[in-house]
Amino acid sequence: MRGTLEWGPDSQPKPTAATVTVLSNDQPAASKNRALREFSTAVDNANIAYNPFTSNSNAFAFQALEATGIARSAQPVWAPGWDYRLPVDVAR
Repeated sequence: MRGTLEWGPDSQPKPTAATVTVLSNDQPAASKNRALREFSTAVDNANIAYNPFTSNSNAFAFQALEATGIARSAQPVWAPGWDYRLPVDVAR
């Protein structure tokens, strides 16, 4: 929730993570959900090794937006892997 603190395992508050809204509308999401499932399956099937600076969750999010046709925006903070291309081939 915006404006609240997250809590770590040591019971100390942490700063709230940066967030970006990439799409907000009242359009049906079926085609985007389908594209996201196909992309996710392709990534799973590729067995890509994790790398904290390249092939990570930020790289997945970056390319998932592309796979669903949602425009990527600049990030408000440095996000390692954000511009990294995972080695998957997904038809668009």
